[in-house]
Amino acid sequence: MKKVVIFILSLFISTVAVAQNGYRVEIKQVFPKSVSVYSNAFNFKREMDNAISTQTAKLNGNSNYQIMITTPSDKETRNIQNINWIQTVNGIKSFHKNKTSPNKFYDVATVWEGYSCNIDGSRKGKAEKKEFVYRVAFADTPNDFKTPFVDLNTAKNEAIGYINAALQEELVEIVIYRFDTDVPSVFHKESNREQHNAYLAKLEAEKSKEIAEKSKEVTEKPKENVVAQNPKKEHNDTTSTMEPKKPLVIKKNPTITFITLNGGYTNTENLSVGVTFGQVKKFGWFASVMTGFNYDGFDLAMPVSDAEGFVGESFPFYKDEYAKTVFSVMGGGVMRLNDMIYVKAGLGFGNRSLSWKTLDNRWVRNGGYSAVGLDASVGAMFILKNFVVSLDGVVTTNFSNVIFEGRIGLGYSFNL
Repeated sequence: MKKVVIFILSLFISTVAVAQNGYRVEIKQVFPKSVSVYSNAFNFKREMDNAISTQTAKLNGNSNYQIMITTPSDKETRNIQNINWIQTVNGIKSFHKNKTSPNKFYDVATVWEGYSCNIDGSRKGKAEKKEFVYRVAFADTPNDFKTPFVDLNTAKNEAIGYINAALQEELVEIVIYRFDTDVPSVFHKESNREQHNAYLAKLEAEKSKEIAEKSKEVTEKPKENVVAQNPKKEHNDTTSTMEPKKPLVIKKNPTITFITLNGGYTNTENLSVGVTFGQVKKFGWFASVMTGFNYDGFDLAMPVSDAEGFVGESFPFYKDEYAKTVFSVMGGGVMRLNDMIYVKAGLGFGNRSLSWKTLDNRWVRNGGYSAVGLDASVGAMFILKNFVVSLDGVVTTNFSNVIFEGRIGLGYSFNL
C-alpha cells in the first residue's frame, strides 16, 4: 500500500511539473521592424487567453505582428496585419491599412507607386505606378503652363481640348513638356494646322469664285448690246457700267472681354465675395477668385477632427470660439451659344471650412462640416448691351465631404 501511495504522489508531482509554464505566448513585430514586443509563460490556458486579449488591444495600428502560441499539445501562429498597402511618392514610403490612390495632379513633378503587401512588407502582386511629370503650354508662350503636373493621358486630353477650342482662322500649336529634371523636354506637339489650311483653301476658293463671276459678268454685257448700239457707244457704256472690285468680307464674332463682381452663399451658411475676369469669341476662358472674411481656418496642415470633434481617438478641449473660412480660385472655359447667352464650366481649388479653437489656442478643422480640395462649377452668363449677369453652381469636395455654393455676378463687357 505504501508503494502505491508513493507512486501516485510521484505521478501527480510529475504532472504538475509538466503543466507549469506549459502555456507560452510571444508577440513579434515583423514589419516595418523585426522585434519582439512581448513574451510570457502561464500555468493555465485562461491566463494565457487573457494576456493575448490584453496585449492585442495594445498593438500599434501602424505595424504588422505575429502572435506565437505554445500549449502542451500544440503550437499556433496568428497574424495581425495592420499594414496592407505601401505607397511611395517621389521615393518617400508610407504605410496604409487600405489601398490608396494618387491625386489628380501635383504642384511638383511626382512619381507615384503603390502595391499590396504581405505581413512582412514584401510586395504581393503587381505594383501600380503613375508619373505626374507632364505640363501643357502654347508653343508661342512656353513658360506659361496651362496645367499643373499631370499624367500623360490628362496632358493629351488638355492639349486636344485647346486645339478643338481654337478658331480655324488662327494657327495654334500646343506642346506637352515632360519634367525628368528641372529643365523640361518637349514630349509631344498638337496643332490645328490641318483645319487652318483647309480654312485658308476655302477662303481662297471663295475669292477666286467671286473674281471669276465678276469677270464673266463684264465680258457678257457688251455682247448683249452689239446690235442696238454702235461700237463706240457700246464701249463707253460697258466701261461705265463696270463696278469696282469689292474685297471679300469674312464676318467674325468679336472678342468679348468681361468682368463681374460676385457674391456667393453655401449650404453651410458661408458668405463670400470676389471677381471673375475672362474673354470669349466662340470659345473662351475665365478666371475667378472668391474669398470670405476670416482666414483662421486656411492652414492646410492643421489637425482635422470628425463631425463630433474627435481627432483620432482623442477629444481636445475647445473654447466657445469658431471660424468660418471661405476661399476659392478657379479657371475654366466659356462657350458662346448666341450673342446673349454663354455657358461656363471651371475647375480649381476651394477651402470652405469650419474650425474650432482649443484651450491652448490651436485651431482644429471640423472635417464633418468642411471641404478642402477640388472646386468645380457650371453656370450661365447673359450679356445685354454690354451689361453682364452670371449665375453659377459650385461644388467643393475632398471626396469624403461635399459643400454646395450658389453664386451670382454682375458686371460689364466690351469688345476688342
